[in-house]
Amino acid sequence: MGGDRIIKDYIGGLGGRDVNPATIKRMYQDIQQAEAASDVPVWIDTKENPMEIREVLRYV
Repeated sequence: MGGDRIIKDYIGGLGGRDVNPATIKRMYQDIQQAEAASDVPVWIDTKENPMEIREVLRYV
């Protein structure tokens, strides 16, 4: 395999959301525009930044 491949991870379909053809097209376009591979997954079709969601703490 050549080293010219760009690999990215995508996370989608959370909470039962559909991953529709328009979403697949956006992922494809994103990969075409990428200049390098990434170790950070791309969250698709989420309303808020998932990295800012706070963990719920349970106090006993």
